[in-house]
Amino acid sequence: RRMIGNGFDDELYKGVYQKKAVVSTTDPKDVLEKLFSEIERKMETIYVPFGGMPIKSASNYKKCLEHISKEYSNKTFKVNIIIKCKSDLEKLLRKIDGDSEIAQEVKNRMIDDINICTNVLDIYQSKTNFMANHKADYFTLEVPQGNVAAGDTLQVKVKAAFIENDHQAVMYLDPTQYTIKSSNPEVVKAGPGSITILKENCNAALTVTVNKKFRLNIKPGADIKAKILLIGNEIKVK
Repeated sequence: RRMIGNGFDDELYKGVYQKKAVVSTTDPKDVLEKLFSEIERKMETIYVPFGGMPIKSASNYKKCLEHISKEYSNKTFKVNIIIKCKSDLEKLLRKIDGDSEIAQEVKNRMIDDINICTNVLDIYQSKTNFMANHKADYFTLEVPQGNVAAGDTLQVKVKAAFIENDHQAVMYLDPTQYTIKSSNPEVVKAGPGSITILKENCNAALTVTVNKKFRLNIKPGADIKAKILLIGNEIKVK
């Protein structure tokens, strides 16, 4: 039976791929584990049951993913580990591409999923190389300003600027790279990368701080803190 067009579409949209999203690469270990888990889910619940892949093949590919996971599970994600993982993923791609026992549609989908894993490593490696050779000159806080109401959730973004030879590069920090603390949690709730207004006509101050891990890449004197103020029903950045 075909996997698309015969009622199986919904199965392929369950799991971490059900919505299009930007993949965070701050912690590639967690991201890869989720992606590998999703590939295994598809094999167990879709590819094998619907005849697109033999059970033996699914077992072999699961072992391949487990082997790659062991390469980095208890190690710091340095360049040599990234290169080794990418090499193993490339071998897995060749194995899938040359597998005559799995359906072409399954093959295409698995290749797409493995390429996503490789892209995660490429982005992380590029970001790591950039951070190793650059230090942030200053940070900019971005949050919608103006009137708010109870129940509103506002995204809080921190942008790092790198200036070199009159050229400027910017990078948005991942929410794990900064913290948001509320002076009055009953009025404004702070979460990873966002704040939620709980009460109106109240005052609160929120402090946004770049965390210690990222401070290693900051030039001396750069301000690592910023304030968000709720005054009555209005949000302001100090």
